[in-house]
Order: sequence, then C-alpha cells, then structure tokens
Amino acid sequence: MKLYLRCFFCVALSVLGPLLSTDSPAFADYHTSRLLEQTYIYDTEGHLKDVVDSSGVVSPSKLPKTCRSINGQEQNPRRSGTEGEDQVKRELEAKGAKVLGREITLQTTAGVTRVDMVIKNAEGGLEVVEVKNGVSAKLTRDQQKAFVSILQSGAEPRGVNATRAGLPVGKQMGPTPVRIIRVVACP
Repeated sequence: MKLYLRCFFCVALSVLGPLLSTDSPAFADYHTSRLLEQTYIYDTEGHLKDVVDSSGVVSPSKLPKTCRSINGQEQNPRRSGTEGEDQVKRELEAKGAKVLGREITLQTTAGVTRVDMVIKNAEGGLEVVEVKNGVSAKLTRDQQKAFVSILQSGAEPRGVNATRAGLPVGKQMGPTPVRIIRVVACP
C-alpha cells in the first residue's frame, strides 16, 4: 500500500508539476488571491525598526497611538506620500529590488489606475507596489478593485512612464503580485 501511494504521488507530480510551475521569469513565483500588505515602522530619526505583515492581521488602529506619517506631513498627503515612497524605494533597493518606474498607469478589467511603483524584486519577478504614508491613509475602493484585478488577471501598461520603465506598453502583462506598504513613524 505504501509503495502504491508513493508511486501515485511520483506520477502525479511528474504530470502536474509542469502545469503548476510558472515558466515566465517576468513575474514573481507566487500568485495568491490576497494582496500582500506590509507596514514599515520607522523610528523618529527615519531608521527602519520593523516590517510587519499586515495582510488582514494588523489594522492601522492597532498601531501605537504615537505613530504618524513619515516627517509628520499627514496634513499634506501628496508631499507626505512622496516622502513615504522615497523611503520605501530606498528600503526595497537595499533588499535587492530594482525600481523600474514610478507613477505607472495600468489598464485593468476594473478600470485604469496609477500605481506608485513597478519593481523587479530580488528574485527577478515583477511586482506592483502601492505606498500609503501614515496611519490614516487607505486604499480607495477603485484602487482595491484594480489591485485585485492586477493580481488575478494582470494589466496593460500605458503611457510614457510605462515606456521608460521598459514595460510591455499596449500588451497585457499576466497576473502580477501587488504589495501595499504602509509607512509610519513610531517613537
């Protein structure tokens, strides 16, 4: 019986293995049905203290009350957001990722969205990165729909920034991981 089961699994893996693997090096080697959400926690001097997987686990309300946006610029979300993006760009590059482009327009089945960054991660796969700076920053309903669409069925890059990033403008990218990074400073 044990030999039979072992042979069954060997045959199943030899048949199903190639079907389940991803042959395209252009995309990350994981595809999940959920968006990857992380919180980057910095000290007041701008040094990264911790990275927390906050995918449905930690809500912003569970962060210490003293947490705020980077440089305390939450009253000006555009400026605050850019500073948070710059901070995340430095962290991602320090971990071996390459930022291909910023402010990339993507056409999805849920509509058009502009993402903060498209990166090639340390493993060589593409990822879409959206940065939210501060405890109160949230995805819009349209962003949520578009990001799920990118994750599940991909998107079509459009515009000058996509061209500069070397993305296949006018052609459909396959399903691509989406990472949402919340940036906060906590003393």
